[in-house]
Amino acid sequence: MRKETQAVHNLHEFLKYKIQPLVENTEEMLHGQNVVQILQRPRELLGNFLISVLESAGTGFKYTIASDPDEQDGIILNISDGHDGEYLWMEHVFVPEFIPGLPTEAILNAIHSKVGKYGNSKNLSLVVFSDKEGVVDNAMIRNQIRETPNYEYNCTYVIGHNSLYYNEYGIARITDKLRLYTVKINESWDDWAVDFVGVVDEK
Repeated sequence: MRKETQAVHNLHEFLKYKIQPLVENTEEMLHGQNVVQILQRPRELLGNFLISVLESAGTGFKYTIASDPDEQDGIILNISDGHDGEYLWMEHVFVPEFIPGLPTEAILNAIHSKVGKYGNSKNLSLVVFSDKEGVVDNAMIRNQIRETPNYEYNCTYVIGHNSLYYNEYGIARITDKLRLYTVKINESWDDWAVDFVGVVDEK
């Protein structure tokens, strides 16, 4: 990378002492400014944490949160031996509860608002964090992405909070495949579990 970046070296401590207080403050999650040093807004920070632990569990590599050298929405940095410096560049978009429309429609509108922003980049991923309650048709989102000309995001993550369980998040990871996961944060906010739900069949 061309510019210096600041990485989180202990995700367990960072989750408990930095992310938990932000998540428990609704106003901070909605309107909070960049967290000092890591240069990400609270919701971006939570989203990047969830993706870091998901990718670590799914690939066997060790990923962490880091500041974006270009001061955008953060990067997911691979800190595994022999892979230091490899990263995923993140672009975020938020879908608040009050946005009109059903959840799937609102998420698709948010995705389309980001198309064409950067041009092609193999490292570029889009994170859609949705607060809208209701069923999300992730297969439809995948199909719409496939049909979108010049879609520049190598991977798209759709994150939603499980309203029945305070510390649980559902994540759809969309590339050429649609894979579904849950990330469950424990009650003491110092550990987590990543569960692979499955792959959505082609239709």
